[in-house]
Amino acid sequence: DVDASAQTSPLSPYYIDTVRALLVATERTDASENNLRSSAYEALNTVLAQSAQDTLTNVSEIAPFICEKLEKTFAMQLVSNDDREEQSELQGLLCGTLQVVVQKLGRHIEPLADRLMQLFLEVFNSNNSTVHEEALMAVGAVANGVEKGFEKYMPHFRPFLMRGLGNFAQHQVCSVSVGVVGDLCRALEMGIAPYCDEIVTLLMQNLQNPQLNRNVKPPMLSVFGDIALAIGAAFEKYLQITMSMLAAAAQTTVDPDNYDMVDYLNQLREGILEAYTGILQGLRDGKRGEAFLPFVEDVFRFLHVVASDPERDDAVTRTAVGVIGDLAHSLGTKVQPALAHEAIKSLLREGRKSANAQTKEVATWAQNTVKSVGA
Repeated sequence: DVDASAQTSPLSPYYIDTVRALLVATERTDASENNLRSSAYEALNTVLAQSAQDTLTNVSEIAPFICEKLEKTFAMQLVSNDDREEQSELQGLLCGTLQVVVQKLGRHIEPLADRLMQLFLEVFNSNNSTVHEEALMAVGAVANGVEKGFEKYMPHFRPFLMRGLGNFAQHQVCSVSVGVVGDLCRALEMGIAPYCDEIVTLLMQNLQNPQLNRNVKPPMLSVFGDIALAIGAAFEKYLQITMSMLAAAAQTTVDPDNYDMVDYLNQLREGILEAYTGILQGLRDGKRGEAFLPFVEDVFRFLHVVASDPERDDAVTRTAVGVIGDLAHSLGTKVQPALAHEAIKSLLREGRKSANAQTKEVATWAQNTVKSVGA
């Protein structure tokens, strides 16, 4: 892997020739045979993702060319189902490549953002869920690149985002849409507020839907934390309903002999804890930290369950000690007795002994924060 800040790489002298050769391979008359086209795009994406600083100019020159190729797919003659399949495949591959380009260029994508968004919005008019998935991820990358500049696209993108969020039947599209909500929260901050009523309603409907694929639930729970971080005190209007739903999710139990379900439970708990962290920090930043007080008992009860779970993984330990630190930071002496409980001390000890440097760091910070409030 090439470090993102690396000035050059062993591939740099051959970079443009490699990219050209791969683009030629995608255009070959036999490109549809033996997965040649998709393999060539996959290799191209890897080469683009591994660009060093001295080839970023080449990446920015490739972007308009890929846009042009995507534009041409809208004019393809569609006579048979094969034609439609070829169009969908091409659009999905090109959106995937543009996502890599946008991620690589970051804020430098701004001059091309209007054209990109126009193309992605046109892609959403197709009826292919795989293409929607790729286009959604590419839009998320644009939001990360242009940040608050994305606000002007929101009225146009909103219907497609909400359609994706509501599409529980195609759970991968739904899951990617949830990821894009997180991207938009980080990019727009308070700018996401006008869309939050609709987003929160759809998230709640999904979480109450027994047909929702379970793998979508952990990121869906976690994104409430992103929303709270983005809108701060304005999250208070969603606090009661969100905390009730998180408390219900926290009661989930699984068969400890089923490894898949144990893994799922860890992911679910990590999602719940990430939501708590985002909510605590968001309310504190909005000077409304004390609005969390009515829910403290539920959260500590959950932390005790987490502490006693022998199957808990390191990511859950890390997010749990993060929540402990945030509770101490936000609510101070008001939660001092609860912070002194043995289960909480045990989680902090385990976090500090973790082999993972990040977990150790979070646990040390949490321990010091807890000490500062006298627990």
